Amino acid sequence: MWVLVQKGDATPSEGHAIDHIGWRAADLNAKIAELKTKAVKVTTEPRALTLADKTQISFAYVEGPAGSKIELVQRPR
Repeated sequence: MWVLVQKGDATPSEGHAIDHIGWRAADLNAKIAELKTKAVKVTTEPRALTLADKTQISFAYVEGPAGSKIELVQRPR
């Protein structure tokens, strides 16, 4: 996948055309711990969620550059 960006005015992403971007994490708790050592702001600590099909996932949100909202998701393979 290619993600192309262009520098422009900085505004937080929540509530705009693209509310947030999500990435899959193999080990969510380990990834959040790693990001905290790099002073990344965690806006939602890891939590579990059961989907309608009974699949259990875990997710967390961190704040990216210029206030962008980034979701990290761990789900079974």
